[in-house]
Amino acid sequence: MKVGILTDLRKMSAAKIEIIRATVAEIEKHFEVVSIAKAEAFLVIGGDGTMINVTKIHGHLGKPFYGVNRGTYGFYLNDHDNGDNFKKAMKQAEWIEFPLLEVEIHLENGRVKNVLAMNDVWTKSISINPGGSAKHRLFIDGQCLSYFDDNGREFPYSGDGIIICTPGGSTAYNFNVGGPVLGHKSDTFLLTPIAPGWPNRPFTPVQLSHDFEVVIEMVENNKRKNVLFADNLSFTKIKKAIIRRAKQAVRLGFKDGNQSYTQKVLKLKFPWLR
Repeated sequence: MKVGILTDLRKMSAAKIEIIRATVAEIEKHFEVVSIAKAEAFLVIGGDGTMINVTKIHGHLGKPFYGVNRGTYGFYLNDHDNGDNFKKAMKQAEWIEFPLLEVEIHLENGRVKNVLAMNDVWTKSISINPGGSAKHRLFIDGQCLSYFDDNGREFPYSGDGIIICTPGGSTAYNFNVGGPVLGHKSDTFLLTPIAPGWPNRPFTPVQLSHDFEVVIEMVENNKRKNVLFADNLSFTKIKKAIIRRAKQAVRLGFKDGNQSYTQKVLKLKFPWLR
């Protein structure tokens, strides 16, 4: 098999770079390493951040990705020693397709930016007044989620922010704020509030259909700095963002047995499992 090697050495220590280089040298013993254009598959060396970045850049090529963890936890990657048989591991791997999110960001200056997210899109607000909340006018498939009192006064969503995540991304920030974890075969996405305030309580996570559309309109931009994140990219001075399931998906390989993706998800839900 002809493989391309993808990694990111920026911001890495000299010691970490040497570890990566040693892994590359080991992989070259098992595979014919070629350019990105000629590769049949990609071996990604690093951590989850590296995997998320390279899949969004090269995922449109339709080729599978197999991760070798040289980061910390490496949820999207596999733990390997340099002496492992990488070719055998890839041959026996379980290959899972992960959907992405497409995000259409409308800025205050009239410009529109389009980006992808593998894990999640989420917001936060840096208020001029300490303790201020984020305020968004939310729409799910055209339905406004604002509360209107008897006088017609609107109370938009208020809280620390909002998360829209993929099934894979449900194991990340969504899980940390108490959202449910979706299985990799799930055909749904999640919208999860972050510490919602009145009148949005109770506001629990909402499952979104495979063809969903979520619109987030920023409210009272003059009183707060609304920030939107798409994975590790951040955007400010936003009027609104439109989030949908992307047409593009990526296929990742996982070792079988105790390190399978299913086992990783189960251990996240039930940390006492070994």
